[in-house]
Amino acid sequence: MFELRITLGNAAMLTPQDVADALGRVARQLRDREPEDVWVGGNIRDFNGNRVGEWTLTPWSANPK
Repeated sequence: MFELRITLGNAAMLTPQDVADALGRVARQLRDREPEDVWVGGNIRDFNGNRVGEWTLTPWSANPK
């Protein structure tokens, strides 16, 4: 399961472009992980370095829903 949450509203996270940039950074984090570290998560930061969200990636078998 992949979950992602971004909070909008600060000065560097207002526009669709801001969200797209943040999603691009998440995509790079996922791509650049070592295979043994893939089932983890990370913080999402705006271009000023402020935390604006988080993401998690877990194997399907770890989700009892």
